[in-house]
Amino acid sequence: MEISYKKFILVSLIGIFPLIIDLKTNLNQEALKLLFIFIATIFSLILKPLPSGVSALVSIASLNLLGILTTKEIFTGFSQPVVWLVIFSLGIAISIAQSGLGRRIAFMFIKAFGRSPMGLAYSLAITDVVLAPGMPSVTGRSAGIIMPIIQGVAKIAQNSNPGLSSYLILCSYHTTVVTSSMFLTAMAANPLIQEIASNFDVQISWSLWALGGLLPGLISIVFIPMIMMLMNPPQVKSMEGVYLAVQGQLDSLGQWTRKEIFVACTLFTLIVLWMFGDRVNINPVLTSMLGIILLVVSGALNWEDFLASKEMWNVFIWFSVIVLLASKLADFGIVDWISNHTISQISGLNWKAGLLCLLGVYFYSHYFFASSTAHVASMYLPFLAMGIKLGVPKLVCALSLGYASSLMGCLTHFGLSPGPILFGLGYVTAKKWWQIGLVMSLVHILIWLIIAPFWWSVLEIF
Repeated sequence: MEISYKKFILVSLIGIFPLIIDLKTNLNQEALKLLFIFIATIFSLILKPLPSGVSALVSIASLNLLGILTTKEIFTGFSQPVVWLVIFSLGIAISIAQSGLGRRIAFMFIKAFGRSPMGLAYSLAITDVVLAPGMPSVTGRSAGIIMPIIQGVAKIAQNSNPGLSSYLILCSYHTTVVTSSMFLTAMAANPLIQEIASNFDVQISWSLWALGGLLPGLISIVFIPMIMMLMNPPQVKSMEGVYLAVQGQLDSLGQWTRKEIFVACTLFTLIVLWMFGDRVNINPVLTSMLGIILLVVSGALNWEDFLASKEMWNVFIWFSVIVLLASKLADFGIVDWISNHTISQISGLNWKAGLLCLLGVYFYSHYFFASSTAHVASMYLPFLAMGIKLGVPKLVCALSLGYASSLMGCLTHFGLSPGPILFGLGYVTAKKWWQIGLVMSLVHILIWLIIAPFWWSVLEIF
């Protein structure tokens, strides 16, 4: 029934196609058809009547059949460097999970700081911060590494600490929301933002993104366990059993394995090259490729496992198509058309007030999205164009919308991909999740509005 319902919505959308192409605008017929296909693609990614990759293939087939793009043009998205940056980074994430390095890092921090619920929350947060630069799979990082640890803690603590599990789940999810915003390689949508921004002559390097989000991101993470302690207290009676169990888990891992050591060294090297590679003419894509080569040659990553990752190759298909559509929206004049109509409504504002209005609409419209990537693909480009036309400095506008693209995931239990998985554990009600999400959205906005301008002025961004 669910699939039929989603297909009905998609078919209904297709049914309004004649109305769309008959609109009286200054766009030509090819541009209107492209706009329709873009809208239909976004709805497909959200509703998922078909697998995401299949929906993407339908889109590029339609572009070709309607004569909008040539066969050569529809495959240009698959050759974009940003697409391969995501693919290689996902391969690196596979090695982190398979080698056991992620679990070991988490247990180490828990052993050091996990004698209290808040200390345990900060331990998981530090783990997320450490893993985020090398794991663009938010689901793999949060649901693949952090969640099993929370489940283990829940099993140990369920009788004496009934609220500890929900406390840790909320802390972990909201921390992931922030870490996803802090690094260019922490979420798949971030390289898409980088690519779109480059169409406006805004160059965002890995180091610039990381430095710009470092201070406000860390401050947000510091406040998360404190706020959760007030809104969802863990009702702790004793942490001794949990701490001893985690210590036992770490002891059972034994000495560091060769794979763990090599993956850790490789990850450290990649982060350094992502930050400073431009000084020696090594771009982020080449850096990620070298990482894959080193991991495979050393045996830390099995090439067959890399090729067998269904999630990775599904991302390759739909992400390539999104990159293609995003670039063509600008080429066909659609972005200028949307921004000109919208900007007329706020043209009387100065650029700072205008940016706040754009950010507010961009941020809270995420209530209607179940995918950050779909949100970015459909709204980032026109909102960036509108901000620039309002007179907002290009880099400030691009980064502000870029960081918001992850932070807005705090709003709902489906705002970021790990949300439905963590919510599915059953420890937190939807009402509680949405209440806390609204509060956290205000906290993030307040922190970033106060800290980011100061921090960016120090970095000479603002």
